[in-house]
Amino acid sequence: RDGVGVVTAGDRALPVVDGRLAVRGLDAELAIVRDGHGVPHVWAKSPRDAWFGLGFVQAQDRLAQLSFLIRAARGRTAEVLGPEALEADRLARTLGFGRLGDAQLLRLDASTRRVLDAHAAGISAWIEEVKSGRAVTPVPLTRLEVPLETWSAADSLAVAKLVAWGLDGSLDATLVLSDLIEKLGGFGARPFFPPEA
Repeated sequence: RDGVGVVTAGDRALPVVDGRLAVRGLDAELAIVRDGHGVPHVWAKSPRDAWFGLGFVQAQDRLAQLSFLIRAARGRTAEVLGPEALEADRLARTLGFGRLGDAQLLRLDASTRRVLDAHAAGISAWIEEVKSGRAVTPVPLTRLEVPLETWSAADSLAVAKLVAWGLDGSLDATLVLSDLIEKLGGFGARPFFPPEA
């Protein structure tokens, strides 16, 4: 009760902020320092290692969210949530966020691909820490028995497409505006677009 040597389950679920970790995939040693607000700052000797470090801390802080987002993007939420998630999975597969991410990855320039690969390697490095038992599995993933899977650069693209879809207006409005542009041209359809704030 005095706090000396006591680690609670809630504390163990928080990111490791002190000490050293040896993880595969880095070219050189990097430092991750969290400020007084818990915001991570990555100090690396190369841009590639900096992107790796960013992925690593994102997974430390948001592994459950990342796990659910990639399942939603690839239409695989019913695997862990059950039949009530089938409709959302069908929509995600129909829209093809996962397929689009996979296809876009093949068309990226080498520089962008290196960034996404390094970032994905960082996420996967934290996932390996959790899978090995050196770090604690986030509570939502434990409760739902969500299996952890290696992250890929294509996963990042698929999640970006899912998030962009969610930020859009309504599907109906988008389709109507698309039809207007096709029939009236960009200039002719301008009066139908909502005014910018």
